[in-house]
Amino acid sequence: MAAGRATHSRHALEEAAAALDAADRAEDAADRSLANRAFHRALYAECGNPLLVTSLDELRDQTALVSSAAWSRRGVSGCRRCRCCRRRGRGRRRPRGRR
Repeated sequence: MAAGRATHSRHALEEAAAALDAADRAEDAADRSLANRAFHRALYAECGNPLLVTSLDELRDQTALVSSAAWSRRGVSGCRRCRCCRRRGRGRRRPRGRR
């Protein structure tokens, strides 16, 4: 039994390492987000608690929807923080009293 767990743990760590490599190679936020999801799932998927795995998967899916909606709104309105908005000249802070 312990040998089986060690094999599962090794496989989970290999999957997590592969996800980190994918994050390093990611060319945009969407690819980086997917790699982040894969990394964290590799860590919790082998916990031996199917209820916990299902709950975390569902929570991950719900937060992904919220995050992607927020990212799309920021890109349109200019968030003042991300590089793409600063490069486009959006999001510059205006002096007080001016519009």
